[in-house]
Amino acid sequence: MKTLLKILSIGVQEGSATFLADLEQWDEVELEVTDCPTLEAARQAVQQAQQTQQQEAQPFDVFLVDQQLDPGPDGLEQMLENLREISPNTVPIILAQPDDPDAGWRAYAAGAFRYLPKPVNPKELLWVFHAWEMWYRRYEDILVDVVEAIYRPEATADGQAAHDVREVEETANRIVDWGRRFDFKRARLWRFDRTEQKMIGFMERGNQGLQDFPGFPEYYETYAEPLRKSRRPVFYYARKHEALMDDRFGKEGFKPPAGLWVELPLWTSEGFWGTLALDNIDDRGPIPSQLRSILSLYGRLAGLLLDRARLYQEGKRLRAVLRIAQAGSRSTNLEEMRKSILSELRALFPGVQLFILTYNTLKDHLEFTKESLAGFYVIDNESEKERDHVDLNKDNSIAGRVAKKSIVTGEVTIENVSDVKKDYDYLDLHQDTQSEMCVSLMIDKKLYGILALESPAKHAFTNDDESLLEILGEYITLALTGQENAIE
Repeated sequence: MKTLLKILSIGVQEGSATFLADLEQWDEVELEVTDCPTLEAARQAVQQAQQTQQQEAQPFDVFLVDQQLDPGPDGLEQMLENLREISPNTVPIILAQPDDPDAGWRAYAAGAFRYLPKPVNPKELLWVFHAWEMWYRRYEDILVDVVEAIYRPEATADGQAAHDVREVEETANRIVDWGRRFDFKRARLWRFDRTEQKMIGFMERGNQGLQDFPGFPEYYETYAEPLRKSRRPVFYYARKHEALMDDRFGKEGFKPPAGLWVELPLWTSEGFWGTLALDNIDDRGPIPSQLRSILSLYGRLAGLLLDRARLYQEGKRLRAVLRIAQAGSRSTNLEEMRKSILSELRALFPGVQLFILTYNTLKDHLEFTKESLAGFYVIDNESEKERDHVDLNKDNSIAGRVAKKSIVTGEVTIENVSDVKKDYDYLDLHQDTQSEMCVSLMIDKKLYGILALESPAKHAFTNDDESLLEILGEYITLALTGQENAIE
């Protein structure tokens, strides 16, 4: 079966039909060639083909461009910039003068897929087409690996390893790593915050400079919302978005993509989860048009992986809630119960510091339980080493703010602070803390204490974590107050 290649020949002086016709001798390819003498004629040909097709698919697979069309020192780069604006995912192949030793370097630097010296050998051009098809087949092989990891994990060691991954964060690691295997240098996973209607940076690989990439409203409005509506990958050309990217990312040390990048929508059974952004940082090269359908399927498979991880995590959390609810009947004293509860929470939120503060109504203090400071929370700020309580009348703290609100309202209060360094009330006890989540423990509309979690990562806690912590808070309060009453 022949491979159909649609070629737009631009400014090829000797006429593309002269050497392209020889390719028809081989059974491998079938060519559709459109000749255009100028760049403007090429623009009109693309627009006409797009209108005829009445769809978003690329009308041409290859731009065959004669470098002599614009032989100036910056002509080739500007010409390819213009071609990318016309049709971002069509692959450019440059025909260069044989007596120009720097032609190849300039072609690749400008973003060409390949360059060929003139006169063109039809067999060499056929080899370039074959190399392109080999890339495409390799992309298909990567996709097969992902499918097998989901449905046939026993087929490969890599698939079994991926299948054994259950946590959402580990799954996110797999998704960005697989994404980069499609010949992208950088992959960034953005999670949609339903409450604040914005995108939050969740996972990245291959960045240059920025380790934390917080969300901002414009990202959702500009990039994520179109994906949410279309459910299909969208290709962007960085030059058209340069001002926004530099303004919002550049000052944070993030290097925006120079050429093309692609955004994949990720959906789970609960709805729009977020996006996967893939780009090549400073590489102006094209993204082959055939990769669009493969990436579209990869986005759907990534959503399935996230769904599986979410269901596993929900089951794990429900089991933890059950164990905490049963803690009262298992423990023989209050200290043992607190330690058991903190151990369950640490297993549920790995990598976090956590503590329970009990409310002393006579002193109006929140007091650290001794179990919290015995392995679950470390105060490493030298000036705070001796602290064992938070005075609600004197000390600023996020836990204290939550406590005061619950004392006034008689209701459970929960706060999720994504960046504690920007919070005026934050009490700096542990130097690595970047985000904090607190929930008030209430019994009969009275404050019993505060449960607090601190993470070394910004934006560490999600909307789901807030809901879970509120449920856990109720069971923890019942278990602790029940044990206290039993002791009395």
